Amino acid sequence: MPGKILNYGSVNIDESFSVPHICVSGETLSSSNYVVRAGGKGANQSIAFAKAGGKVYHAGNFGNDAVWIRDHMHENGIDMSFSRIKENEKNGRAFIQVSEETGDNCIVLYPGTNGTYTTEEASEVFESFGPGDWIVQQNEISQGGDIMRLAASKGLSILFNPAPLTKGILKEFPFDKVTVLIVNEHEADSLYQQIGGTKQVSGLDLATELLNHFDAMQGVIVTLGGEGVVAKFRNGGKVSDFKVASRKVSVKDTTGAGDTFVGYFLAAFIRAEKEDYFKRVELALNEANFASSIAVQREGSMASVPSLEESDTFPPVTPAGFNGDDANLYHRNESWIEQNEKYIIIAVVVVFVLAILIWYIVKSIRGMRKRLAKENQANMMLMQGNNGISETVPVDGHGFQKMTDYSVTPHHQEQQQPYTHRY
Repeated sequence: MPGKILNYGSVNIDESFSVPHICVSGETLSSSNYVVRAGGKGANQSIAFAKAGGKVYHAGNFGNDAVWIRDHMHENGIDMSFSRIKENEKNGRAFIQVSEETGDNCIVLYPGTNGTYTTEEASEVFESFGPGDWIVQQNEISQGGDIMRLAASKGLSILFNPAPLTKGILKEFPFDKVTVLIVNEHEADSLYQQIGGTKQVSGLDLATELLNHFDAMQGVIVTLGGEGVVAKFRNGGKVSDFKVASRKVSVKDTTGAGDTFVGYFLAAFIRAEKEDYFKRVELALNEANFASSIAVQREGSMASVPSLEESDTFPPVTPAGFNGDDANLYHRNESWIEQNEKYIIIAVVVVFVLAILIWYIVKSIRGMRKRLAKENQANMMLMQGNNGISETVPVDGHGFQKMTDYSVTPHHQEQQQPYTHRY
């Protein structure tokens, strides 16, 4: 049975402002649009897990002004039995600027109830989870590091998305307990500097440096925005690199792209548990990357997360691996030879058969020419015998008579007199 997903994460009320560009220090901008939506990285990722087909439980604290968010999450298929309403607290909020020019965003967070999480409450939650299950965490709640340590002691696998990545995060969270780390390139670079890295590295090299530093980690994923995704994983003494190119789409809002990626990655990874480990990673990276490319074409965080049905142009992973007609999913990143192996085999067989047929035809023609040559030579000798000719008849290389090289005037045949025209 696939493991359960426990998302111990934040919940925010997102207040989004559409602006010409991201506001800089000392600048005042007029917003062309203002929208209030449910959000928070924890809540967003739970929505993504659910829409990707995962069985997810959300453990979180809601303010008295955010009951509607809890209800919305429940309506989207998330088990909210481990969530609480803090009657005397206001909910966390995010003030988001979205650039009309580039689609990029800038976010200011107010913690609210996200600052009321405790290990005492977490201990009660973990009684329902254990080995084989996953906990997903971000860096938007109080006592996050202690909650992670408690989860590790219960045997849960840990997916950590340390956003926002703050100074001193290495002391707060036990990175040596993390199973899979998902960061964007800016977060990866900041984390690399915090572990003492001094080289100029980027992309896959960043993932390599981080994985080499944290011995217990199975994998590091670095999202690169418009440049796609890179990752490095290890399992059973083997190490594998992954690169997934981005899809070129029209970007409206990148707010929910990262959370969509996290949700779809883990949901797909769990669904493909019967596949080879590295193939599971490949499948999950592709599905998450595709879902994120849909999310950036929409506005909002929760609202931008696509469902599996909306992502049907990229085949979803089933519990048994691929489903029927979608068995070519993994081959999107295989070599040209692997992708076209069936057609190559057919082509080789056809060429082989044609070669045999041509050989047989050529052999038959040669045999027929030899037989004709022998028959022709025999006929010529017979004719010579009948005419009393004893000379040897010259033949060409194939046994045919050279008529141009040989002429006979019989003794009894008179010479033809030349014709003389008289005027």
